[in-house]
Amino acid sequence: MNARLGHGQTAGWSRRAAPVLAALSLCAASAAWAQSPKLAGGVGFGWYGTDWGMTHQRLPGPIVGIGVEWGRGSLLCETDLQYIEKRNRYLSRAWDFTLGELSLPVLLKVRLGSRLRPYVTGGGEIALILSQRTADVSGVPMNGAPTATWDYGLVLGGGVEIKLGRAALEIEGRYHLGLADTTRFTNDGGYDFKTRVLAILGGVRF
Repeated sequence: MNARLGHGQTAGWSRRAAPVLAALSLCAASAAWAQSPKLAGGVGFGWYGTDWGMTHQRLPGPIVGIGVEWGRGSLLCETDLQYIEKRNRYLSRAWDFTLGELSLPVLLKVRLGSRLRPYVTGGGEIALILSQRTADVSGVPMNGAPTATWDYGLVLGGGVEIKLGRAALEIEGRYHLGLADTTRFTNDGGYDFKTRVLAILGGVRF
């Protein structure tokens, strides 16, 4: 079992997670509006952010989940429940890090058209970290890095929706900007990593 970061490492999370909580409140207030379930999946190209100037490489990881969208007209709210792997390669050591997360993005969405409807979206994400794996580039496992329980951050994106009768196809890009110190690399004095993911998603809304 991986070690967990201490409470001091996640101090102040509520202040930094304020955008997520605000989006949750707004969406809860609109929950009585028309609702549309959604299935989605795709790939996320992840890397880790740190203040120490380390060189990283994006690695792909799967994304799969469900969601629900509600609202009226061009202003909507979307809440998803996704399994997402946020991956990263630390180039100077040739080590791969993988976080498996159960993610809850809460987003506001603005449609900009009629049948072929482009849209922009933004909000926040709270995620439960299910696992952390460290391996060399050949896939040989190594000791896991100390890892927090929660990840959270901002999500921005956009896409296009194509109406097909009562259903719709969606193609979307999202950028996940992690704000939490999720993983500590204890070698070389210790570095705290924040996740970054560029996601490409496809979905069907009913």
